[in-house]
Amino acid sequence: MDVRISAEAEGTEAGEAVASLFRWFRRDEQLAEIELSLVAQREVGAQGGAFEVINALIGDGVGLGGLALSFAAWRRAHRVTAAMTVERDGVKIRVEDASPETVSRLVDALSDVGPPSSTASPQQPDELSAP
Repeated sequence: MDVRISAEAEGTEAGEAVASLFRWFRRDEQLAEIELSLVAQREVGAQGGAFEVINALIGDGVGLGGLALSFAAWRRAHRVTAAMTVERDGVKIRVEDASPETVSRLVDALSDVGPPSSTASPQQPDELSAP
């Protein structure tokens, strides 16, 4: 499965957050089986420069769980305030915190991605945050 992670922030904060997360993932031995790449992405119709996105090629649900846990640990360690978007097969999940509930819902949502008729809308991301 191919998962993409981007940050939602103004100015250079988004790029710095994505680059920091990418370095964190690369140092995490639990993610050794996941193929990670940092790529420049340009939104269709957007003016200005490109932004960075992490692409993660994950072989199974265990890898997805490991990625979600590492992501949450990074958010807690760096006290990141920027919302992050995690996407798989057109389903976008907006993540605003690193609570255990959020990690669980993130893994569940990305594991259950099905055909385009999925309950999550690609145009309107689900918001995952603690109640």
